[in-house]
Amino acid sequence: MKNNEKPIALLMGLSLFMEMLDSTIVTTALPQIKNSLQITAANASLIISVYMIAVAIFIPLSGWLAKKYGNKKIWLLAIIMFTVSSVGSGLASNLTFMLSMRLLQGFSGALLVPIARLIVLENTPPQNLLKMISYVIWLALIAPAIAPFIGGVLSTYWSWRLIFMINVPIGMALFIIGNKVLQHDIKRTDKSTSFDWIGFALISLASASLLIALDIVSSKKVLNMLSIVLLLIFISSSIGTVKHLIKATSPLFSIRALRFPSYKVSQFGGSIMWLTVGAIP
Repeated sequence: MKNNEKPIALLMGLSLFMEMLDSTIVTTALPQIKNSLQITAANASLIISVYMIAVAIFIPLSGWLAKKYGNKKIWLLAIIMFTVSSVGSGLASNLTFMLSMRLLQGFSGALLVPIARLIVLENTPPQNLLKMISYVIWLALIAPAIAPFIGGVLSTYWSWRLIFMINVPIGMALFIIGNKVLQHDIKRTDKSTSFDWIGFALISLASASLLIALDIVSSKKVLNMLSIVLLLIFISSSIGTVKHLIKATSPLFSIRALRFPSYKVSQFGGSIMWLTVGAIP
């Protein structure tokens, strides 16, 4: 296991690089996509919004899937889905098909991000954890820095479709190397793990309402009645989510770990950092 620490960390970092590249590269290509698909600017913005909403909604699902079916299986499945949906997005000829592919990309991206970190934690001894995590983080941080430039060059001098197609060789390499490098998942003897549908519904409602409200405010530059209602839904569903996760016997994820100061600081500090990194492009 020790000999595989660095290759696994770099492999997981590359998968996060691909996901973050895709989430930020589309922005600079929106004018060309809008003209090619003959859609309005408002509809073109949905190409970004649908992806972000899907990621936000399905990230909580990733932990349960990894626990039930194994990290390697879900990670490889996410790589396949991300690659296939990238091809679909690149070949899209209408808005409906494009949005469906972006929804699938968002779902697979939501699986990649947390499970990649879980795989690194699973394969790294505590004394090397900080070093291996740094490989993952720095590879991921490169993506939003270079994505606008790459997206602009490809969409201006070649075709906007290439911004999705560049994921294909990356995805194929990740799948082939990952299938060889990653250890087989330990067989799960407990198949009775129940899924927290109430928690998932509440978290999904909170995430979707917040992102849609912020999208409305950013596009229309005004806090209208719909955005206010959505923000109120976000607040109420967030409160309901916290109460449910505290009381549930098998919650979607446990928030009791926040009682540990080191974990709490890393989560809040990390959230602010990733919000800033994601907003820069």
